[in-house]
Amino acid sequence: MEIVDNRGAVVYPYFGSYIDQELKNNKPTIGLKPNDRKKFGIGWLDDMLNGGLQKGTNTLISGPSGSGKTFLSLLFLIEGVNNNERGVFISLEDSEEKIRRMMKQRGFEFDKYLKKGINFIEFSPYEFDANKFGLLIVDLLKEGKYDRLIIDGLTPIEIRISQEETNELLHAVSKYIQAVGTTSIFTEESPGIKSEIEITRHFLSYNFDNLIILRYADIKHRLYKCLNIIKMGSSSFDQQTKSYVISDKSLELLEE
Repeated sequence: MEIVDNRGAVVYPYFGSYIDQELKNNKPTIGLKPNDRKKFGIGWLDDMLNGGLQKGTNTLISGPSGSGKTFLSLLFLIEGVNNNERGVFISLEDSEEKIRRMMKQRGFEFDKYLKKGINFIEFSPYEFDANKFGLLIVDLLKEGKYDRLIIDGLTPIEIRISQEETNELLHAVSKYIQAVGTTSIFTEESPGIKSEIEITRHFLSYNFDNLIILRYADIKHRLYKCLNIIKMGSSSFDQQTKSYVISDKSLELLEE
């Protein structure tokens, strides 16, 4: 919903109140389904997740540049399409053309998946409006149109709006996503390249049911990509550190 004032400017209603009113007027009947799992299609990772992400949960994937956050989230959408589910990818950083080139280099015909059930949306972070973004999420997900959602690149939001507003927005959006039963992944770039496990900046992680950390570990003067699951709602999960490499088609587990 857009409101046009007498000067012709577009004014968006406050996202928190709008989402609360939307939930009140149109109470979703889907919600969490702990026994319904949404897989990545990556065997070792789905095993770590005890069968996949729980339906209706929100996941944050945090990691440094080059760790595979965007590729991993796209594989999650593709696995959904392969199981007759619809997904939406909201990019706050990369253009559709850049994503198409990246996937083509890895052997994926991304256009095929766009036709089969992935909706790609570019949302410019340069004039970021939290109210407009919140309303976009509601309009996309109401009536259960999408099973899986990716919001790729939270860092530009953190730069454009205050820490308090960022957390308020993520809390409201996560609440709505969970209520309608969509399974979502948000990605965030962590600063630096460190061997330690670094929990996300600005206390963002409390807004999410699940937290997956990608990082680099320096072992004998060589950098290895590592994955850890930090939390996963009420579900059990594998707490081991796993090392992986990014291949053309997937994230492949390194033999221990």
